[in-house]
Amino acid sequence: MRLFKNTAYFLTLISSTIYDVRIFSLMLMIIIFAFANFFYVLNDNVKGEEFYYVGTFVGNKAVDALISTYLAGLGEFDFDGYKSGPNVYVAWTFFLMGTFLVLVVFMNMLIAIMGDTFANVQEIQDQACLREQCALIGDFLYLLDMQQLFKGKKYIILLTPVEAVEEEVADLSSEF
Repeated sequence: MRLFKNTAYFLTLISSTIYDVRIFSLMLMIIIFAFANFFYVLNDNVKGEEFYYVGTFVGNKAVDALISTYLAGLGEFDFDGYKSGPNVYVAWTFFLMGTFLVLVVFMNMLIAIMGDTFANVQEIQDQACLREQCALIGDFLYLLDMQQLFKGKKYIILLTPVEAVEEEVADLSSEF
């Protein structure tokens, strides 16, 4: 996909998006684990083996609470246990808080992060395309016989990007 301009751009967009949402993903996992812990504790305090607020998926209460919370964050709601279980008002309060936080707040944050990433990559679309094509060439450089290709040549110049060029120039100019 690096070979063509349109698809090379999307590779950069995908990798930049995944990189930019890493902290968001960590925060989302913490929120999901926190609400799953709440519903696990709430269900664990109920006498007997009956599940009220958490569906049965694998049979392990902790994992079932995590899966139920994750699915609620995606918009799949199972309200059967909320009608008759103990602590109904507390469960409904935390259910509403959790779904609002995950569905409204976090998903809008995700849209904002992805929009910002799209705008940044859109600005450097041509450079991103060339970078991906150069990476493709670098991936298959071992296929070339460098001894034969540059036979009789006196010099070979290999250029690589340097990340901190602007900082070094600023440091040098401040010394004078």
